[in-house]
Amino acid sequence: MVEYLNGVRTRFDHANAAIMLALDYEGDAELTAVALPKVEMYLLAHRDHPLNQRTAPADRNTLADYVELVVADSSNQSEGNVHRLFLGSPNIFELSDFHSKREALLSGVGYGWLPAHLARRAMERGTLVEIPFVEGSTHTFEPHLVYRAGPSIGRAGRLFIDLFLKETRWSVNGAEAVLEHLH
Repeated sequence: MVEYLNGVRTRFDHANAAIMLALDYEGDAELTAVALPKVEMYLLAHRDHPLNQRTAPADRNTLADYVELVVADSSNQSEGNVHRLFLGSPNIFELSDFHSKREALLSGVGYGWLPAHLARRAMERGTLVEIPFVEGSTHTFEPHLVYRAGPSIGRAGRLFIDLFLKETRWSVNGAEAVLEHLH
């Protein structure tokens, strides 16, 4: 299942799931969390967008004149992670995921934050350009792999975590410590 922002934790709790991947995870004594490599976000717009034609860095008042693209929180909660990247424009266009957001940015619909791995190729081609913003045009999330401790994780869960940590090239020492704890 794919959820976004607070929807990840909501689905995890309601489905009594064993494993979740979450951005900016806040601790819970009943769960084990493994910090994953950080995810860098860039504040971007299409190269032809008016925000990229300015000579001075934009502030929030300037950004408010344009459409801000945001990924909608898939939970019914109105507060939480979404506000960490929401810049306050009264002109909001919500999208269901970051892939749709990237397509909207590439089409010149508005501006918004996009993870580096989804933005890199378009940035290298010059299609998407980092917006000079007085508060900074980068933001970093620290995602976590979170699982329920104990035997409930099962062999398949342990295998998934093992393969996931190896695939994401998480630090060898950190992965070994987690895997030792799981087995």
